[in-house]
Amino acid sequence: MKTGKNWWWKKFEAFDKGNKRRALFDTSAAAAFYYELARRNFPLEKYPTFTKLNRGEFNIVYHTFGRKFARWNPPTVLIIQDKITSSGDFVAFPSFFWNLRASESTLRKTFWRQIEVERNQRGIAESDQSKTGKGAKSRNAGNSARTKGGGQSWRWLELLDNPHGLTSNERSHLSAARKKLPMLKKDFLLLWKEIEQHREFLEMSDRGIPQALQNPDRKPMKW
Repeated sequence: MKTGKNWWWKKFEAFDKGNKRRALFDTSAAAAFYYELARRNFPLEKYPTFTKLNRGEFNIVYHTFGRKFARWNPPTVLIIQDKITSSGDFVAFPSFFWNLRASESTLRKTFWRQIEVERNQRGIAESDQSKTGKGAKSRNAGNSARTKGGGQSWRWLELLDNPHGLTSNERSHLSAARKKLPMLKKDFLLLWKEIEQHREFLEMSDRGIPQALQNPDRKPMKW
């Protein structure tokens, strides 16, 4: 691959921070990055891109690569992909499972982040009577800090795919990426062994069952 036609992450980076699809991307970015980096140990057509994984495969990659390479901590909340019910300015979150051992500040931040996503999605602003000058300033500062967060070195993947006409700085990054590749190869192969076993399990457990009743792990992710 010599072009960016399969650089799927660029589409998500272009989305506004309040977009639901961008929120899902940001949540899984670390696992996605290491999956795509490890995938470049092999011909790209041999394994699917991160966004082509179904729900069950996504969960395996998210927990395996996120836990091992991205300073993984137990999630503050688990979200089951389903339609969020809403009415007017009100929205329900019926499929959230909260980690009650997480710190109060982490729970507050995670809950508030979801509220912000829903507000931005619906174009709803906080009412004037519920604001205070100090509070509004503090919240904006928090948004700014999150927006300016580090993120993943997606440029590494692009340099590996198209290592031509590079500057000295880009060559340095390419060298660092190539050094990282063999460190991920074994874990990637073990990861795919688990995915293949999961696929075999689904085939056996869903045999003869109507599609509507089959294991939801088969369903594609809603990117």
